Amino acid sequence: MNIIFLEAVQSYGGARISTLEFAKRLVDKGHNVLIVDFWGANIPFVTRAKELGLCINILENRSTPVIVSNKSKLVTLINGFKYIFKQHKYRRRFNAIAKDFEPDIVNVNNLKCMNILKHNSTYKIDYFARGWFDYKSLSNYAKQKFKKYKPRFLAVSQSTRQAIYTGGIAKLEDIKLATDVIDNSLINEYEVCFPEKFSRKNPIKILHSGGFIYTKGQHICIEIAKKLREEGIPFKMTLTGIIYEESNSESYYRSILDLIETYSLNAYVDIILNKTNVIEYFKKTDLLIHPSFTEGLPRVALEALAFGKPIIANPAGGVTDVVVHNLTGYITDFNNVEQYVEYINRYYLDYDKYKSHSLAALNLIKNNYTDLHQYAVIDDIYPL
Repeated sequence: MNIIFLEAVQSYGGARISTLEFAKRLVDKGHNVLIVDFWGANIPFVTRAKELGLCINILENRSTPVIVSNKSKLVTLINGFKYIFKQHKYRRRFNAIAKDFEPDIVNVNNLKCMNILKHNSTYKIDYFARGWFDYKSLSNYAKQKFKKYKPRFLAVSQSTRQAIYTGGIAKLEDIKLATDVIDNSLINEYEVCFPEKFSRKNPIKILHSGGFIYTKGQHICIEIAKKLREEGIPFKMTLTGIIYEESNSESYYRSILDLIETYSLNAYVDIILNKTNVIEYFKKTDLLIHPSFTEGLPRVALEALAFGKPIIANPAGGVTDVVVHNLTGYITDFNNVEQYVEYINRYYLDYDKYKSHSLAALNLIKNNYTDLHQYAVIDDIYPL
């Protein structure tokens, strides 16, 4: 098959990493794949695509992405009006690429990309549903577009598949499961080494990984850190993440710094910014906390579990596919700080429980979420 992945990349996070890896595995299976990016503004994304040997085409070379949304409604309106003209240009350029490449499938993961496609073209459209599809949260505009284009959906988790189906967005037979996975070699190269028993001299190491936006929950992490210190539970917390191009991300990051300062947590919380590869931080941590508001299937969860790190998380979307309560970690009530602290303390006090969850986490990934499993899925979704 000839398959295009149409992207409008603003930042190089877990979803983009997984997209490129999925595209590379399609090539490995014998498909012709072309990456088409709106701007080529994200250098790590473009560089990684080329490292994987993927062909990439750019619609409009820019140093920065085109961002419509803004704190100001007036600025958003003006940006939206300007973008209409760019959208026409992008549509023309993509049509020229498609005419030459003759795709059987065009794979998109947002409305911005789907909007420049022909809804009645010879190619089929796959919508890669990497987020959580709560029907109530979808705008009327989005619902209309899905009705118009009628894409097949690729869901990254069982939870996302059910959300799409129960929301009436697509029939169940039009929703395929294409979960994110971890490279098998990454797991095989890592030898699980349990930490020494947690103590005052060996505080429990806690990781959060995600871009700095409100719905990723870094502010909840700081509240957890504050409560841990008050309870006298020895810990060290690290927040890894990127600051997105949109203005709200920078201001949210500043608010997190203010919270750390206000609660006098500088000695307890470290922040690692804008690293495109944070695998080493997963290896060195003891557990991941994930107070996210909405998820499809977070790659950070797979990465943590692959290294035998239990997860304490909100019951958000596909998180519950992999965080099995009291087996590979714990599921809390939504943003319940007291429960996060309670479960962290359980690990601190019960070393055998920690080791049991650690092994279960690793085995879950080995048996269900490696690239070997994705290769099998590809045969079903894109048969040669």
